[in-house]
Amino acid sequence: MAAALARSVHGIEADSAGIAPGTSATRDAIAVVRARTGIDISGHQPREIERSQLAAYDVIIAMDSYVADRLRVDYSVADSQLTKWQINDPYLKGRWEYEHCADTIAAALGRITPTLAPARRLRAHRRARH
Repeated sequence: MAAALARSVHGIEADSAGIAPGTSATRDAIAVVRARTGIDISGHQPREIERSQLAAYDVIIAMDSYVADRLRVDYSVADSQLTKWQINDPYLKGRWEYEHCADTIAAALGRITPTLAPARRLRAHRRARH
């Protein structure tokens, strides 16, 4: 969800992976992203972080403190590369929670977008399924 919002609303080249990814996007995530961006993420396949690819990103966003800690400890992500947000995971909590999550992500993207050079890449990480 964060990567789709970053690409479509803010024009940021973004990617997504998780420390414990699920198997597919939920119906609520699909509906919220489609309503806000017109993008269909129904074919999205959540994937696990690949340590070898982390260096390719200028900014790595952890969606919460737990994920930030795991990225530092398990994946050796430097603080200089890591941005920590505090966004509650809406997984299976209903459409309203996904809407609220999307609002929170959009606000955070609005704050970070001006700090990124046009060619910068970011990766958003979540601990649970989308």
